[in-house]
Amino acid sequence: MTPRTLPVLALTAATAVLAPTGAATAGSAPTGTAPVLTAGTALPTQGGPIGDDGNEFYLRTSAGDSALRFGRVGDIAYVGDWDGDGIDTLAVRRGTTFHISNSPTSGAADRQVVFGRPGDDYLVGDWDGDGIDTLAVHRGNQVLISNDVNPYNAQVSLSYGRASDDFLVGDWDGDGVDTLAIYRGIELHLRNSNTSGWADQVVRYGSPGDTAIAGDWDGDGVDSFGVHRPSTASFYLRNSVSGGPADSIVSWGRSGDRPFAGRWTANQAGDSPGLQRPAPAPVAPTPPPAPSTPREIGRSMAAQRGWTGSQWQCLDQVFTYESRWDPLAYNSASGAYGIPQAVPGNKMATHGADWRTNPATQIAWGLDYIAGRYSNPCGAWSHIQARGWY
Repeated sequence: MTPRTLPVLALTAATAVLAPTGAATAGSAPTGTAPVLTAGTALPTQGGPIGDDGNEFYLRTSAGDSALRFGRVGDIAYVGDWDGDGIDTLAVRRGTTFHISNSPTSGAADRQVVFGRPGDDYLVGDWDGDGIDTLAVHRGNQVLISNDVNPYNAQVSLSYGRASDDFLVGDWDGDGVDTLAIYRGIELHLRNSNTSGWADQVVRYGSPGDTAIAGDWDGDGVDSFGVHRPSTASFYLRNSVSGGPADSIVSWGRSGDRPFAGRWTANQAGDSPGLQRPAPAPVAPTPPPAPSTPREIGRSMAAQRGWTGSQWQCLDQVFTYESRWDPLAYNSASGAYGIPQAVPGNKMATHGADWRTNPATQIAWGLDYIAGRYSNPCGAWSHIQARGWY
């Protein structure tokens, strides 16, 4: 693209490896620091879509880093130059509705468009070279392209690759028109026209576990590849559509950030990285501490029966009078035992074999006894006040 470039990421999963590295050239990473040729499968990347688990974005520019919030957590984010001003901005998708911003700042969407069907995958590109990015739908190996800023129907339909392939989009030959590349195994298959057919070029770039992106890193009007490596939180950028060592490495962000790229300011020569930061996982509320004393256990168990307020005060007076909440309290004259002073104590075995020592077992028996004989604790306390026992 000239002079503006569209950065886009692979749509879902990406697999890519570098060709064997040779001697490092000026501005390139030293041999051994760039990605190396390795068989395997890269981590999935949210390409046309960046991701859906955060609404906090970071942009790297020549003037420094900037941060913004756009959309909601759960929205699927995309990048494009939606108004042809040469600056890439964000859009978020909810269902088939795209909420588009025309400035790389926080705030509300400038407009909305509806395109496609529920379940469609989407790509973003300047498909006709007019300097404005628009949408395409990916269904199986069919790509339906709309060149309208307010899409209604697709103007271009093409078949490329297989249903299981994943896509990058870029201007691979510098003609100003974005076209497709597909990932297959460890290879990128590039197509230089928006027509059905075979790949015009096959390139290998990256390493297993990398996330692939595309952009015009050096401002020459040709998009090339880059990868983001989560293990090092670094971007490895290549300035030509070929395998080889990275020409530049940008270390930036945190583990878990999702990478993308774009031209964020008018005076920016080429594309530079961006990051979407996943929203923090919700923190579960801290449960209240478990009751620790017999009285606290009793208050909790009484509340479960609805015995709060004055009923709790009566219960507290009953068990304080009977045993001072002591689970080992024993009346040698009557044989009464435990917090509720059951006579004999082994009556409480109906509520647990640990009736001799467990306050909760004793209290459970005592509450059932009060409910059955006096209906509630205040009834039991009134009986104690009148007769001295309950």
